[in-house]
Amino acid sequence: LVMVSTTLWFTLFSGSAGRPVMTEIERITRDPGSEIHPSASPNGQYLVYAWERPDGQTNMYMVDLTQPQLRARQLTFDDAEQSISVWSNDGQFLYFSRRNRAESICDIVEMKVTTNQERQVANCPSVGGYNYLDISPDDTQLAFRGYDASTGNTGIYIVDLTTENAKPVRFSCNIDCGYKDRDIAFSPDGKSLAISRRNYWYSEDILLIDILSGEEQTLVTNEEDIVGLAWHPDGKHLIYAAQRADIKRGNIINIDTKQSQSLSIEGFSYPSFAKNTGELFYQYQNERYYITKLQIDKDAMSSPFPVIESEFSHLYPDYSAPANAMVYVSNESGYYELWIADD
Repeated sequence: LVMVSTTLWFTLFSGSAGRPVMTEIERITRDPGSEIHPSASPNGQYLVYAWERPDGQTNMYMVDLTQPQLRARQLTFDDAEQSISVWSNDGQFLYFSRRNRAESICDIVEMKVTTNQERQVANCPSVGGYNYLDISPDDTQLAFRGYDASTGNTGIYIVDLTTENAKPVRFSCNIDCGYKDRDIAFSPDGKSLAISRRNYWYSEDILLIDILSGEEQTLVTNEEDIVGLAWHPDGKHLIYAAQRADIKRGNIINIDTKQSQSLSIEGFSYPSFAKNTGELFYQYQNERYYITKLQIDKDAMSSPFPVIESEFSHLYPDYSAPANAMVYVSNESGYYELWIADD
């Protein structure tokens, strides 16, 4: 496995015919391990991310982009799992989940960035995938992936941040739904939610839902795995990342026309806008698997020797001596398929 996880940014603006144009790309993080799930402050000065160190320890860190010579500031100091985070629009607070799988505990936490003071906002699932969340433009509501113990169903909940100990209200369907709502993003005007929805046959769509009326529009269909949503500050475009056969790519969709175009960046996932500047930060992660051979029938152990290695992923080999051939799985076609090769 060859994997690099970093965070970069570029700016989008309207070019000819109103099309978005990429300008500059800059690498932000270079530490060992994996820096994942970037979250940009509204003014673009700070970037928060989860750093998974080589020893497996994961905590939240914040880097000051105006002082790149300084080391990142550590925000959390525990053995729990923190990943996706979101800033309040006034730049004072950070919201994220803290999950302890061993103790079956998960909390949505509000942290005052200047003092690291915390308060619990809600509970979240202690099992399953990422605990997605987003905040409304007026900082009064937090949408997050929650769990109903009575039905065993996850879904989107919304909690009022202005009321102490407010009870979260379920936004998603809860009984006989045929799907699960996962990631969420408030539109810049606060009137709509973009939601990634996974059907039980593992096809994912992106929907635009009017918060008051519940009216739904389908923006994207038949993706395999949505790995991040972010609204452009203009409110007319939605950036999303999708993964197919371990290849992640970014796309931008026009909300009015429903037209989508590729950002042509392989490895793109989990976008996050600095809302006041229009800079887009994202996670770059490139996973490649290759097949090696190790000679073990000699007195001295040999070094692994690559058998199949390329810019694509090749895995799960099985060798047949009678056929003198090897069958394996490869994503060279853009999908994971079975391939066969002579020895």
